[in-house]
This record gives sequence, C-alpha cells and structure tokens, in this order.
Amino acid sequence: MSKGNVRSFAMSAATTSTKKNKNKVSSKNYEEEDGPAALFEHEDDSIKSSATNTTATPGYQSIVQFQEPQGHFTSLPSKHKVTIENIPKTKIEEISKNPDEIDQIWLTILAVLILKKEFSATKDEWAMISKKAMSYLKKHTQKGFNIDEFESYLA
Repeated sequence: MSKGNVRSFAMSAATTSTKKNKNKVSSKNYEEEDGPAALFEHEDDSIKSSATNTTATPGYQSIVQFQEPQGHFTSLPSKHKVTIENIPKTKIEEISKNPDEIDQIWLTILAVLILKKEFSATKDEWAMISKKAMSYLKKHTQKGFNIDEFESYLA
C-alpha cells in the first residue's frame, strides 16, 4: 500500500469513527442533556460506516455494541428509553460506590436485564458479555447488590 493510500485509509477510518460517535450519547453527558433520554443513541440517527450503508444492528448486538472494555455500558438503543425512566435514579444512587459512575451502573444494569429478558434464546452467545458486566457491577456497587431486584422495573 502506498503512502497516499495509507493516509487515505486513515482519514476514512477517522471519519467513520467520528460519525459513529455523533450517533450515541455518552453517559458522561447525562446531567447536561435532557435526563435519561441523553443516555441513548438518538432515534433519528443511525450508525453508518462509509463502507456500508447499514442502519441498525439486529438482535442482542444492538445492546452489546455499547459495552466498554471495562465491562460497563455507555449507551443503549433509543427504544429502551422508557425502560430506564422506570428505574428510579435514587435506587441506583443507593447501590453505587462512586456518584460519578451512577449513569454507567444504571445503563449496565439495564443492559444485562434486557439481554436476559429479550434475548434468552441466544444466551450462550452473550453470556461472557453479561459476565463481564456483572463483574463491573460487583466492583462498583455496594456489598449485597442483587441485579434481580431490578427486574420488576422492566417495561
């Protein structure tokens, strides 16, 4: 690959990365945005790469694409906006060890519960992802945290 082609490829990759990041909202922006809705990708936006013209990720991948290497989730598809609004933020504040991680804990709990409820048929495919999320929750929540206590909040 020539030097010009490498530079062109790098520019294309950077552009694709920028486009993807514009379509989801980081959990760090929760307080500055419009409440729980700020934790989700925008409905009218779709994640697109310059190489393909796909708009939606099917199945459980639509959830797991938002997991970070540390195990927490930073966003979820917009169709789950109502569900997170059902979980009182005070409930999350009670279990969180660090107030700066409340949104990440909130989203991670919700992501695991959605995977369990909506994608149980493919559990063997996302089980390790859930295990990593649960490990994150165990580290960042108070002793005695039980995710099953939150199942009743799912819409």
